[in-house]
Amino acid sequence: MILFADFQCVYCAQLVPVLAQVLAARPHDVRLVYRHLPLPPLHPQAAGAALGAVCAEQQGRFWEMFDHLFANPSQLEPDALRATAVSLGANGPAYDACVNNRATQQRIDRDVAAAADIGLNGTPVLFVNGRLLRGMQPLPSLLAIVDEERSRQSAMTPTAR
Repeated sequence: MILFADFQCVYCAQLVPVLAQVLAARPHDVRLVYRHLPLPPLHPQAAGAALGAVCAEQQGRFWEMFDHLFANPSQLEPDALRATAVSLGANGPAYDACVNNRATQQRIDRDVAAAADIGLNGTPVLFVNGRLLRGMQPLPSLLAIVDEERSRQSAMTPTAR
């Protein structure tokens, strides 16, 4: 699954626990890839949160930061992001250097450009094995789609000797 999301998006935050349930229910069939799609006109703190998440990722703390940001949408100011990263085990000076490094913004820009290239302009957007799903998805529907895609992939896999 590939998720394009914005850390300040309410619907994204509602989808995250559902995705966690899918991952728990289908641990051998599903993995989640996160792509940044901050929407600054709607969510002014989303771009900063994306920077913070990338900097946490560089120190092996992305998924912890991901969970924290979606669970605590009122804590997206720069100082709060830094404090969160440090509390999760990130090195503060390394985090600061990352936030101020142009390459960090370029990493986010690549995700935003990829989203634009495929016509995405809102969040959340989820791709399940290439299948486009927009907006909130209920758990039963998402599990059914995962199972359909797994069955489709199994049917397409040639038998090897």
